[in-house]
Amino acid sequence: MARETRKDRDLTFFKAFSLVALGIVFVLSEILGCGGDGAEPLVPPDTPGVSEPPISLDATDTRSIFDKFKFQEVHREYQKSYLGLVKQIYQQDNKRIDVKEQRGMFFEYSKARKNYQAAIQKITDFEKDQRLRCYSAMRSLILGVMYYDKKAKKKMSRYDPEKLLKEGIFPTPPTCPASGTFSIISRDGRRFFHCSIHGTLRQK
Repeated sequence: MARETRKDRDLTFFKAFSLVALGIVFVLSEILGCGGDGAEPLVPPDTPGVSEPPISLDATDTRSIFDKFKFQEVHREYQKSYLGLVKQIYQQDNKRIDVKEQRGMFFEYSKARKNYQAAIQKITDFEKDQRLRCYSAMRSLILGVMYYDKKAKKKMSRYDPEKLLKEGIFPTPPTCPASGTFSIISRDGRRFFHCSIHGTLRQK
């Protein structure tokens, strides 16, 4: 009796997991942009094939970051392993479930999930580092422009790196590591030093 009771609990667990997985699939379809009118479900109950939508990255700077960490490959593998796991749950014979035998089907999904999370963290750390380096470059720019103001006896109202080079203030003007564009915005007697990607620093 004890053995049958354990099997019953295993069966109940996998049936419950299948229902939860189905709900997660629909949520995942919305997150990945696969849902909507006319879209096929990610895991058709009666169809063995699963089509994976392409992942588009439009912004040039974003694309370079994603390519650097192979995000498309990692994301696609994560999605594939997840959908494969759900399909296996649907296709298994619920009357003959062996928990020990089923553990293996979670391995690839767990591995892909860890790789996906690691890629996300690397991208986050990379963007943070880029932002800090950009702010450092803008601080150097502020000092250089202030020195130019004293030397030229007038404030630079529009950022002109050529003037800084001509005055010998910088051998090479500071630049944004993410290829952002620097500019100066004057407002109410104040100057705002701005990067098109990372935001604004202010000098009174």
